[in-house]
Amino acid sequence: MGCNNITRAAFNGIENKLRRISDVIKNKETVVLDIGIDGVPLLCYLYLGTKKPSSVNNYLKDFASELSNLLKNGLNINGKILEIKMRAFICDSPAKAVLCQTLGEFARKPRCFEEIKRWKAVEFRQFILYMGIFVLKDSVDANVYNHFLLLHAAYIGSF
Repeated sequence: MGCNNITRAAFNGIENKLRRISDVIKNKETVVLDIGIDGVPLLCYLYLGTKKPSSVNNYLKDFASELSNLLKNGLNINGKILEIKMRAFICDSPAKAVLCQTLGEFARKPRCFEEIKRWKAVEFRQFILYMGIFVLKDSVDANVYNHFLLLHAAYIGSF
């Protein structure tokens, strides 16, 4: 069997990783998780293969089950229950396409604001999801920018 046929997945657990940093989190009331897909410093899941997992549901089953349990019951560290909250999934477009089980979409070259009247829906989507948080940061009033961040968060949350 050659290297091209190797496919393995290993789940090491969110709880195991949190316990490894228990000295850092033990005095907290709440631990807020940002889950990164594709290049996580606090690695819980490792997949080795020549192609994407055939079933994302099977691939993430243990992860989803453990995360659900932690969100519902918290984490017991030395007799103290820490509340666990989930803030965000952070992933690049290919990872998001796998997670959402959608095909990747054709990325348009961004057009300038002078052409905004001719933007396609995908360009508005691209702006809301990716470019707007950088382009608007120092370009608009803080209240407008914060309102945009709410739109950005709501849009991401709809997936």
